[in-house]
Amino acid sequence: MNNLEAMAPHAKHDLFWLSDSNTRVHPDTLASMVEEIQQPGMGAVVSPVMGDDERTVAPRSRIFT
Repeated sequence: MNNLEAMAPHAKHDLFWLSDSNTRVHPDTLASMVEEIQQPGMGAVVSPVMGDDERTVAPRSRIFT
């Protein structure tokens, strides 16, 4: 969080997408998350990582402000 706080003043946009460097996402993941964050009352959108050996995906969590 300290690094994020230090980088925030230099950001070109209002949204941050934090991810591990070794993860893969579906091509529409970012667009879907941006759509969700724009809903009234939404403060953050979290998409848990699923390991290769898992058989199901955990549902996307929502954090309301």
